[in-house]
Amino acid sequence: MENQNIENQENQKIVVEKILDNPQRIRERLSIPLTGLTPYYLDRLIDIFCENLKRFLNKEELVNVVDKTRGY
Repeated sequence: MENQNIENQENQKIVVEKILDNPQRIRERLSIPLTGLTPYYLDRLIDIFCENLKRFLNKEELVNVVDKTRGY
């Protein structure tokens, strides 16, 4: 069981490294209808995702977090 957990963690690390090495991969695989948004919306979304992924892995505060008490 412990060996399986270590293997899963190593596999997850490899996936994360691939994402962060080439964020364009995310864009190529996304299928989100983005009508009415600016042409740069998806690029900005991917940038924020990658930044937050790095921060999450380093146990840092995330950026652009929804404030449910304020409604956005």
